[in-house]
Amino acid sequence: MMSRAIQKAYYLDAKNPSDMSTLIECAETIGLDESQFSEQLRSDLIESKLNSELEFSRTLGVQGFPALLLVNGDAITPLALGYSTLDKIEKRFKESL
Repeated sequence: MMSRAIQKAYYLDAKNPSDMSTLIECAETIGLDESQFSEQLRSDLIESKLNSELEFSRTLGVQGFPALLLVNGDAITPLALGYSTLDKIEKRFKESL
């Protein structure tokens, strides 16, 4: 539900999904408590997890978003780095197997 709210905010409402205000607004639209969500979003734990995920993305060579990578054992294949059509993603997926 939250991912759909974020996609709507970004693609339909032209809002920045990395702004806390946008995320808080999205949380409200799906029925989450605004103050509780806001408090957790601003917590040191969430900040640490975000930084860890960003660092992991960098180790995979991701330089932009959206990004979709296929991890198959030790092999990592980028399926989409930035916007891509479903046809192109499916083609890259089939070629990587």
